[in-house]
Amino acid sequence: MIKPSVRARIAGAGLVSALLVVSPGVRTPADVVPNDLQRAAGTRHGDTVRVSLVAQVARWRPDTLSDHWVEADVFGEEGRAPSIPGPLIRLPAGGHIALTVRNTLGDTLLLVGMGSRAGFPEGDTLRIAPGGQRSFDVPALPPGTWPWYGATKHDTTVVVAGHGRQLTGIVQVGDPRPGERLIAINIFQAPRDTARPDGAEWVFWTLNGRMWPSTERFTFDVGDTVRWRFVDLTGDQHPMHLHGFYFRVDGRSTWNHDTTYAAGEQRLAVTEVPPPIGTLAITWVPTRPGQWLMHCHKAPHMGSLNHRSLARDTSAEVMHGHLDAAQHMLTGMGGLILGITVRGRPADFSADTPSQRLRLLVQRRANVFPGAEEGYGYVLQGAGTPAPDSIQIPGPVLTLTRGQLTEITVVNRLPWSTTVHWHGIELESYYDGVGGWSGVAGRLAPMIAPGDSFVVRMRPPRAGTFMYHTHVAEARTMNRGLLAPLLVLEPGQRYDPATDHVLLMHMSGTGDSSLVVFNGSRHPVPLTMTAGVRQRLRFITLMADDDATITLQSDSATVLPWRPVAKDGAALPASLAVAGPGRVRMSPGETFDVEFTPGSGPLAIHVRSSNSFDVPIRIR
Repeated sequence: MIKPSVRARIAGAGLVSALLVVSPGVRTPADVVPNDLQRAAGTRHGDTVRVSLVAQVARWRPDTLSDHWVEADVFGEEGRAPSIPGPLIRLPAGGHIALTVRNTLGDTLLLVGMGSRAGFPEGDTLRIAPGGQRSFDVPALPPGTWPWYGATKHDTTVVVAGHGRQLTGIVQVGDPRPGERLIAINIFQAPRDTARPDGAEWVFWTLNGRMWPSTERFTFDVGDTVRWRFVDLTGDQHPMHLHGFYFRVDGRSTWNHDTTYAAGEQRLAVTEVPPPIGTLAITWVPTRPGQWLMHCHKAPHMGSLNHRSLARDTSAEVMHGHLDAAQHMLTGMGGLILGITVRGRPADFSADTPSQRLRLLVQRRANVFPGAEEGYGYVLQGAGTPAPDSIQIPGPVLTLTRGQLTEITVVNRLPWSTTVHWHGIELESYYDGVGGWSGVAGRLAPMIAPGDSFVVRMRPPRAGTFMYHTHVAEARTMNRGLLAPLLVLEPGQRYDPATDHVLLMHMSGTGDSSLVVFNGSRHPVPLTMTAGVRQRLRFITLMADDDATITLQSDSATVLPWRPVAKDGAALPASLAVAGPGRVRMSPGETFDVEFTPGSGPLAIHVRSSNSFDVPIRIR
């Protein structure tokens, strides 16, 4: 991890996230190949692995369906094509790397993380002069999966991960888990001299060198065991969300510490963040056939922004009323998405009689947000028909019962197509809510066209805290209201808001006027609780691109204790469900349930987002 003092020094030196411009007469850069991280670089001689690398300018096409290319500083193995991410180096525990690096760049090359896990300070790096070549005997690294990266330095200007941010790689020490696949998360940042009209940089995100829809597709059979390890090479927060299933969190590593959880410490999740410049190891078993997704839940990281950035397209995000579902899958989604097909026979409960039938309307209203922006919202239809412009932000809390069949008819009253994703619910693929993808071959769910409806059937197998939200143009439509809580209760249980509090964090509005809010308000109504009576807090995060730290504290800012009980709707193991400081960091797409018993003094829940908003909820 880059130390704060070094970040400040780099920023002060004028950090340039730009592509290297190739001068006339210089040969055309080589083409990048995507690295699926299944082949290890170099040759092994006993406990020593000999690797020869080349740092070079290369040409990259992250989307095979696009004609657009970019250039970046990239690593490649000598004699092979340059790759993104850089070559994987795999060695036995206690082994050494005999490393040779040739630097064809015009700047000094710094290698960080090969010979030390201490951090960025230049004394801990390996340095190669412009046009030079050096050999190093890299000392033994501890067992684990370790990101490493390069940086370029010209005078006092340091560019972390090089121009374009692609000088990255992975060292894996010791035996990996059987059948484990590595999936690297990369970010590309384009040159500031070709900045967007608003002054921002062109940015897109990739998995193993590709953006959706060109990312690798995975096919499994029902009952297979899937082991993935996500490697974050960006230093950002990437909440990776799996549709339709839970995965088990087996371990994680930070920059200099690797942890494998014991059986009693493992927990389930549907959304989890790999540590920045670290790894996340998960295991999951598909139990239902169909097509599914796993993606980063930050809207810009998995939306059409990725395609627009690659193409230098300044147009706004498109609402897909005039597009079919297949077109939405190609252009309305991009970046950090993996496509999954599970083979098997789908369940058929079409003849079963639902225990509950709901009718959910998707509507809009003018002049809801600053700048005369319209708002969108979900409305439950009761005995009468709601007014066409009536909306609720966030949408109504839906309460279902574990093991009972519920039928929800979604009616689209918007002028463009939409879908609803039932986030965290274990249901049949056809109802999952990704138009043009959810379902099985020959029967894929459509987008819900304007004026049309779609019937969803689900029989949730576990009680917990979940959510539902749009899966179309998320950066715009979720921020304007298409999101809501969903609770699954045990049979015979009733939801009591006097002791059971749903707290949904999200963004309100788009652009510079958007704010972090709790349950639709920047200044939420205080919660009323009875002293000495146990309370449950259900936190849900659906901010488009922000992380948040939530604390329970007294007026004196003392952090008070609570007991965590569930993550993403799954009960925590006994070893983790213990009382501790009331603080948790959450990212988009996560839920977190806690219990606590208030005393008689004044309390507050604070949410401090990564963009410095602080929203307090008073408790009286």
